[in-house]
Amino acid sequence: MTLILSLTFFSIGIVLLYFGAEYLVRGGISLALARGIRPLVVGLTIVALGTSLPEFFVSFMGLLEGSGDIAIGNIVGSNIANIALVLAVSAIITPVRLDGTIARVELPFVIVISVVFFLMAMGGTLSRLDGAIMVAGLLSFLLYCFRSGKDVSDGTNSALSPHSGTLRFVLYIVAGSIGLMLGARLMVQNGIIIAQSFGVSELAIGITLIAVGTSLPELMTCIVASVKKSGDLSIGNIIGSNIFNLLFVCGIIALISPITVAPSLLKVDIPIMLAAIMVLYPLARSKGSIGRIEGLLLLAAYSGYMYYTLA
Repeated sequence: MTLILSLTFFSIGIVLLYFGAEYLVRGGISLALARGIRPLVVGLTIVALGTSLPEFFVSFMGLLEGSGDIAIGNIVGSNIANIALVLAVSAIITPVRLDGTIARVELPFVIVISVVFFLMAMGGTLSRLDGAIMVAGLLSFLLYCFRSGKDVSDGTNSALSPHSGTLRFVLYIVAGSIGLMLGARLMVQNGIIIAQSFGVSELAIGITLIAVGTSLPELMTCIVASVKKSGDLSIGNIIGSNIFNLLFVCGIIALISPITVAPSLLKVDIPIMLAAIMVLYPLARSKGSIGRIEGLLLLAAYSGYMYYTLA
């Protein structure tokens, strides 16, 4: 009976996380597009931040509950899921372009910070200094995005004034924040109970079940973007979310309290995270896109990784 209740509350937590992120993203996108910011930059920043907030709240709640394994496992697992699950599903629906600035700037950037993250983690602990370095990297990335992103004419979406619907957007943000906090608490508390019931480690639950749950906003955002043929928003969301997960989520969490990194993360999961992002670079340079075949291969690889982790 306890397990059934935990699974029920865990599912409710996922729903709250999804709708919380949805409301936060909706208001941010409307304001950004009203100001003429490119869809790619919106995806890399506002949408990526909104869809990374579930990871932040889950990791933060994990620390409060004394479960650092869930905190770090969720971050690494979500980055793997973003590429091998979210991007894969998006590519299966419609090929995803990886050309333009993505191939020249954003993709190399996320590869570099992933390698730096690995090097920091090799000491077994992510310290407050590591957290400060990651947050500084995030601020530099945001500065670059907003300096390069305002290249759409000021008349774009002029029907949307920056002040129109401001109260409604604030209510979206408040409701979304409450949903994210409640959803994260439900997922972490009941995820621990589920892990104990099945004899699975909290780290494995964080890397798989919780990581997939917190990646649902990215998945739904990218599916909608792919169906609407808005590939820039889709790939921007995925790359941006990986950047925010490492620099924002992990950076802030490490600033609050140093994070212990389990040896299994260093041997298996972080290298897989690196491999998942690095495989995109040759595709971006040679083909300029990820097609359905590559999407199916990524999805198959992710299924194998999930089986290995939970077996």
